[in-house]
Amino acid sequence: MTKKEKKKMIIIGVAIFIILMLAAFVAIYLLTDMFKSNKTLFLKYMGKNAENLETIVETFENKNTINGKYEESTEIRVNYTENIGTTSENTDNSINNLKITLDGQTDKESGYDYKNVKLLNKDEQVMNVEYIQDGNNHGIKFSDLFNQYLLLEENNIESFFEKTDAIKEDWYKIPVEIKKCENAFDSFKFNEEEMETLKEKYTKVISENVSTGKFEKQKNQKITINERPVFVNAYTLTLTKEQLNNIYIKILETIKEDEIILKRIENLQEYINVANPYLGEPIDLKSKFTSDIDKKIEEITKNNIGSEETKIIIYENAKQTVRTSIQTADYQIDMDVFDNEGKYIEFSRKEKETEVQNLAIKNDGNEFVINIEDKKQRDPYKINIETVKENTSKNTTMIYEVNDYKVEAKIAQKIEKVEEFEKQVTLIDKNSIQLDTLEQEQLDNILNKVKENLDEKIENVKKEINTDDIVQVEKVLGIIQDKTILEGGELTEAEKKRFNSKFQFLKVGELSSQEMLETIKMFEENLINLEVVSDTELKIEIDRNKNNEEYVNVLKNFVEKEERNKYNVKVKYDDTGLAKYVIMEIVN
Repeated sequence: MTKKEKKKMIIIGVAIFIILMLAAFVAIYLLTDMFKSNKTLFLKYMGKNAENLETIVETFENKNTINGKYEESTEIRVNYTENIGTTSENTDNSINNLKITLDGQTDKESGYDYKNVKLLNKDEQVMNVEYIQDGNNHGIKFSDLFNQYLLLEENNIESFFEKTDAIKEDWYKIPVEIKKCENAFDSFKFNEEEMETLKEKYTKVISENVSTGKFEKQKNQKITINERPVFVNAYTLTLTKEQLNNIYIKILETIKEDEIILKRIENLQEYINVANPYLGEPIDLKSKFTSDIDKKIEEITKNNIGSEETKIIIYENAKQTVRTSIQTADYQIDMDVFDNEGKYIEFSRKEKETEVQNLAIKNDGNEFVINIEDKKQRDPYKINIETVKENTSKNTTMIYEVNDYKVEAKIAQKIEKVEEFEKQVTLIDKNSIQLDTLEQEQLDNILNKVKENLDEKIENVKKEINTDDIVQVEKVLGIIQDKTILEGGELTEAEKKRFNSKFQFLKVGELSSQEMLETIKMFEENLINLEVVSDTELKIEIDRNKNNEEYVNVLKNFVEKEERNKYNVKVKYDDTGLAKYVIMEIVN
């Protein structure tokens, strides 16, 4: 080999070495976190929260994967307890004697669906309703009253109710509307392309508005998620109130114009429109969405002054974001998302290192658990929902606890695939009436007879079941409001206790201005007057059934303006023992 050839080989060898080194460097940069700045890594793992939000949506999906024919049987019981955990604990409520059973047959391929619902009191049947879908026909039968199904053809349902005066209740249409909402989750999920677009867009907003020097990294930190130790790298962004709000405003402005998000709002509007006949006035979600964003931007702009620091910390484990934490002088909000033998998601809020709100979700495929605890509300509450699947069975327990009341619902369900239904209902002339083909006079006669008999049946059911007990449970759940309070009538001791419990949230000790604003929100619907007692004391008058929005705004503006103030808060009661005044004392 000549000297010239050797020199050429060396040059080629060096070139190949450089190319390999560059390739290795590119691979290391793309596949690992080496050589990347703290800012780049923060934005990378913050962007993964888009995937975490998708994980949350998937956790709530509960699709029925059974194909072909299947039968189901469901039993529902509700148990109500007063004075829980005391010597006067009481379960003497007639709702505890009730049971609802549902037996059904479904064959989606042929368009057949049958449901038989029974209400039992002390295991004795008091009401029976059957629903059937056979192709495009939908029918309902009040089995205690009639032997025939009242049928409507699907395409004629809306026009039928528009011309019918005898029965106004729209709930006859609900089975058809529910069908329209099947697979609703699919229309709200983001596809992979949309997820990437969202991540790139919102990380870019932050990247363009935050300098590199604001980011820090801490290696090999130990945190606890779902009672398990997890070793993480922590990426921290530290911003002043003004810097953070400027980014917040830019994100809100971007969201307001984001076609991907607005499309989801439009999809949700479709389902709201389906529910509107049962909810009341129509809702324009898109207009409300943009209007609320504009109000929020205006609110931030008016108060965008301050040097208080906020830390946003992203915790990464094995290239996945497992915790996102927002930390201020007044509060801390954490979101944990961890996938280890099942999905675990938790949101928590702490104030002065004390947890005041928590939402935790666990899902391992066979067990699905939701725990909610809120100590900030005027009526602190706990909610626990637990579903356990085993073969063809699914058992769900839902518990709601507020003050010293507990409402527990148990749902036992069994779904089993079958080759053929044992007793399939077949619609024939003898067991059904096609309402939309009748002449008006004949139709009115049938509907009037149904209404009369149904009204009489409902009155008889009310005599068998103590409806006052059921109303009491509905009040505790917040389904209906306490009419005595709304109408201003004389209150019983129990009703006073319920109203006064709204003010049990008031903290002992000094409150910051931010804590005071949060406190005001909790009783603002009862605030009717303000009185300046002295330079350091305000007296707030409260009422059970009204408020004064002008005074609410005056009080909030004062607290926001005097942001360095600290307050002591206490409640004063009238001669009957009912909460009457909230006293705010400025202590600093």
